[in-house]
Amino acid sequence: MNKTIHYFWFGDSPKSRLIEKCIASWHKYFPDFEIKEWNEENFDVRQNEYISQAYDAKKYAFVSDFARLKVLYDEGGLYFDTDVEVVKSFSDLLEKDAFSGFETEKYINPGLVLWSKEPRNEIIKQMLDSYEMLLEMAGKGSRGVIEGQMNLFDTADSADTNIKIPFRPEFDKKRLYAMEKEAAGIYLTGEPLGDYEYLGRLMRVRNLGELSYENTNDEQEVKLLCVIGEKKLYDTKKGSKMAFLTLEDKTGEIDAVVFPDLFLLTASKLNTDAIVMVNGKISKKDDSISVICGSIAGEDEFSYLTEHMQLCVKTPSDKVPVEFLERLSQRYKGNTQVCFFLTDTKKMVRPRNKISLCINSESYNELLETLKSENIGLI
Repeated sequence: MNKTIHYFWFGDSPKSRLIEKCIASWHKYFPDFEIKEWNEENFDVRQNEYISQAYDAKKYAFVSDFARLKVLYDEGGLYFDTDVEVVKSFSDLLEKDAFSGFETEKYINPGLVLWSKEPRNEIIKQMLDSYEMLLEMAGKGSRGVIEGQMNLFDTADSADTNIKIPFRPEFDKKRLYAMEKEAAGIYLTGEPLGDYEYLGRLMRVRNLGELSYENTNDEQEVKLLCVIGEKKLYDTKKGSKMAFLTLEDKTGEIDAVVFPDLFLLTASKLNTDAIVMVNGKISKKDDSISVICGSIAGEDEFSYLTEHMQLCVKTPSDKVPVEFLERLSQRYKGNTQVCFFLTDTKKMVRPRNKISLCINSESYNELLETLKSENIGLI
């Protein structure tokens, strides 16, 4: 986190009493932040045609429009307009990757306050890139960039300007889900475990919402497919590290403990918002339950897991669906072998000609077209 408050003061004119009062309020509510003034001495006002013309025309607000985005993208930190007075701390918001202040429900004013926790923030970059389009549009003709921009923004109907922020690809789903959970407390566009719902069913994982003190036994074995919500590290008296986790799925959450031996093997997987498969045991204490983790597989290991397990199909011996599974294996080539549990003879058998297939959501859905979900599983 860059603990710097940036503000811009071009033109070397004296600051008003209001501005001095506002800057004093920043010191009051953010005492551990450095306050940095940017001006002609430390910011290059000739780095592009836009700010060069703005500076020469003494349109210093236009210089600041670009400069604040440039500095936040390069350095990160907090930006205030010089006439913004802080009347209450909002330090909790500084845990966010970025935010922007606004004045009305309709229009965002990025100049009011801007925050970028770290340099190279993609949202700030998208705003910064919009100036390239503005340069192209407003700079056409003989009027110059700044006169062109003033003409653009002084029109009654801003829709006529047709300025569009450059397209940026959507965040990947994993990051998008994490941002939604942080901002809203819930997932809005999907559920991070949704892509692995088929795996949870095949491996008979428990929903966290089903686990309670009343309906579990101490040292009861459980298999969980979940997201790591929180992680806290702890140093033991012997100097080893262990972890306390909060595991989440769409039905609930549960605390989990990773002791030092397992932590050594799995530390790189134990990241907030990571999707994991956990094998463990219930621990009951003081009217609460937690999970003592015995093994943890990361998302990138799920394919390996399925390839080294067997797809077991429960079926009577006179209705073994060999032909169906052979056809399916041709469409979904993979390494997960098929076996059958014959319900009438209570025997486990494999087909004479080995059948193996790739286990994924598509092949699982096709399995369900012929077989019941309770009759198929990974063992």
